[in-house]
Amino acid sequence: MNQFLSCAPWRAVFCGAAISAATLFNSLHVAAQEAENALGRFVYEHEGVPLYGYVSDPKVSESVQEIADRYLSSNLNKYDLVSADFFFVFVDPEIVSEGKFVNPIGFELPEKATELFATHELSDEGCNVGRIFATNEEEKGDYLVWLVHGGQYEGKEGIESCLLFAAAASAGIWLADIPALHPRDLRQLLDSMILGLR
Repeated sequence: MNQFLSCAPWRAVFCGAAISAATLFNSLHVAAQEAENALGRFVYEHEGVPLYGYVSDPKVSESVQEIADRYLSSNLNKYDLVSADFFFVFVDPEIVSEGKFVNPIGFELPEKATELFATHELSDEGCNVGRIFATNEEEKGDYLVWLVHGGQYEGKEGIESCLLFAAAASAGIWLADIPALHPRDLRQLLDSMILGLR
């Protein structure tokens, strides 16, 4: 089932994939290890939802880590939300071309992963966020979240909103029905819903 947002600066995609979350993770994890020398390769394993992917801008990498530490750490979840197993982040101005995912130079994704992205028309103007439930295990809550941001991002706000939206999904909160929010307001919402801060 696909669902696109008309009132937010991101495109959200629901998909029940015919592969398991573990299979996709293994494929992407192997790609991350094999791309050890690829500029922009992103692997961030902390106490919580691990992140993998490709981020070409070091400042965006810092934002990803900061948001992950705040909202995706296992010891910060106050409400027993069902977190994603993995969070895949791909951010580069040239990672989407004519609606299709483009492998970053020096970072070849395995066929299973590229097949997943090939089934979706991606926006090359900004944020695409998807959630994949493990095959036949939706009732158990096993899922992963992916983010592809292929547009030119001016300033920090656009990419931060995208990251916060995807982090919320990774933490077990799907915000697809809310209107676009400034990153400051999104942070306040997540502070309340995930960290229990008022």
